[in-house]
Amino acid sequence: MDEFRDNLFSWIIDNMGKVKHDFCQSGMPELKLANFDIELNMREYEKIKSTAESVFQETIAELYDVDKEQILPTTGGTEGISLGTVYLSRHSQIINVPVPEYGPMFWVPESLGFNVRRFDPKTDTPDGKDHSLSTTFPNNPTGDQPVDRNLSDYLKENALSYVDETFMEFTFPGKPYTLFHENENLIVSTTLTKFFGGSPWRVGWMIASKEKIRELRMCRFLTTGSTARYSLYAAVKILEKRDKIQKKVKETLTANRNLLKKVMNDLGLKYSNPDRTTFTFVETENESMKVAQNMLKNDLFVAPGKYFGVDKGYRLCFTSDTQTFTEDMEKLKEYYESAPNGQFV
Repeated sequence: MDEFRDNLFSWIIDNMGKVKHDFCQSGMPELKLANFDIELNMREYEKIKSTAESVFQETIAELYDVDKEQILPTTGGTEGISLGTVYLSRHSQIINVPVPEYGPMFWVPESLGFNVRRFDPKTDTPDGKDHSLSTTFPNNPTGDQPVDRNLSDYLKENALSYVDETFMEFTFPGKPYTLFHENENLIVSTTLTKFFGGSPWRVGWMIASKEKIRELRMCRFLTTGSTARYSLYAAVKILEKRDKIQKKVKETLTANRNLLKKVMNDLGLKYSNPDRTTFTFVETENESMKVAQNMLKNDLFVAPGKYFGVDKGYRLCFTSDTQTFTEDMEKLKEYYESAPNGQFV
C-alpha cells in the first residue's frame, strides 16, 4: 500500500500550506471569471444542458480543426491519462515511458499491473513491435520537445502512442495545436485545469481517430462514464475567452520566466528550458528527496525528481503572480548562497 501512497500527489497534499514559498503548483491560479467577462447563467444552462456535451465537442472541434466525433470529454486530465493507459494496454504488450516523466504516466499502468518499460530517451529508444509509448508534450518536468528526447521519429511513425498535451497551450500558439495534426494514429489529451485555471470544473478532452474515440468512450465506463454537464457548459464559456486569457497568462509567465533565468544563471545552476511550460527541472548533486526535504525545512516547496522517475533534481514551477514569485526567488537565492559546502544542493 505504501507504493500507492508515495507519489507526487501525496507529496503535494501532505506538504501544501506548510511553507510560504510554494514552487509545486504547475497550473495557473484559479480563474476569476469576472476578470474576463465570463458569466455563467443558470437559465441559459437549463436551456442547453441536454446538449452540453455536443456543444462542448463542437467548441473543441472548431478550436483544433478536427471532427466533432474525434473528441471525447473527460473529467479532468487524470481521467485522460487513465483512459489512454487502458487503451495502450489493450493494444500492446509493453508500454514504453521515457523518464523523467510525469509520474502518473508510469505509475498508473504499473499500479494496474500492466507491463511498463521505463527508459532514458536521450540514450535509448522505445521498442517497436507490440510496444506502445506514453509520454507528455512538452515534457513534464523538463519542458523538452520530442526532438530533444529522441522521440520525434517514433511519434511520426505508425507506432501506437498516447500523449498528454496538458502544457501545449503554454507555448502560446495563435490557434490550439496538437500532435494529432501530424499523426492521426496518436491519442492525445489535455485539460482545462492548467492553462485556463479551471480546476473547479474538472474538464478535459481527448482527441483521436473516430474508431479510437468509440473504444475510449466504452473504456470510460470503467471510470466516470460522463462529465458533469454544468462543467461542460462552464468550459465552453471559458474557452470562448481563450485569447483574453492567453494574453494575461503570457504576461505573467514572461515576467516570471525572465526572472527565473536571471536567478538560475546568477546561482550557476543547471536547469531545463522554461520557455515552453510553467516549470523548469533543476539538476542537483544529491538525491532528490533529501534535497527537497531540506528545502522544505528552509521554507521552500519543490517537487523531487524521484516522483518523475529519476534520482536527482527537482521540478520548480513559476505560476504565482510576479510579486509573489519575486519573493519566492529571493528566498531560493538565499538558500543556495547559504548552503554550506554544497550540502543538500
